[in-house]
Amino acid sequence: MKYREDNSDLLGLFNYHRHLTTKVSQLMWLRCFEVTQIMELGKQI
Repeated sequence: MKYREDNSDLLGLFNYHRHLTTKVSQLMWLRCFEVTQIMELGKQI
């Protein structure tokens, strides 16, 4: 029984970590997109 509890804790931690990395990659992608847009605007001006 103890093993199963520890296992579920590990699974929760894994899911949480995966959720965090997804958030971070989305934020980084957005940042890159913004920078690209600004660079394009700068070229047009």
